[in-house]
Amino acid sequence: MSKGRKMALIGAIIMSVSQFIGFFASAVFLSALTAAATGDGSPFIGMIFGTLFGLIELGFVWVAFVRLNKERGWRIYLLVIGILAGVGAASGLLGGLILGLISGVPDFGNVGYAFAGYGVYSVFAALMSAAVAVFFILAFTFSKKKETSK
Repeated sequence: MSKGRKMALIGAIIMSVSQFIGFFASAVFLSALTAAATGDGSPFIGMIFGTLFGLIELGFVWVAFVRLNKERGWRIYLLVIGILAGVGAASGLLGGLILGLISGVPDFGNVGYAFAGYGVYSVFAALMSAAVAVFFILAFTFSKKKETSK
């Protein structure tokens, strides 16, 4: 297995673990938030669409791992996902740190307790996204390019 495929495999495994942890963490967070405030259930619809989008994206990542050295487009796909994961990691890290600071304020009442663990989770998810970004960009860098004959 080439270096590029190894990097793509590690990134895909980390992304798989991150997606499944994210699904369960968002379910716990939304149930705590719904218990603290009454609403119409639209956060659950967003969670379902987010989970479906994440699973579709995860499927494409595994297809890209399998087809990495066979077609050029999958290398570029992993590069784009790596860049987007890096941007998401930066914003998630900043948002998690801000939520962590805000959750210490006692004026939130019951809703503040729902946000308290989410700041820690957001930082953890951002660090996992940063790892995915590094491994996918390295997979693009180390994977062999298709030789074109002139």
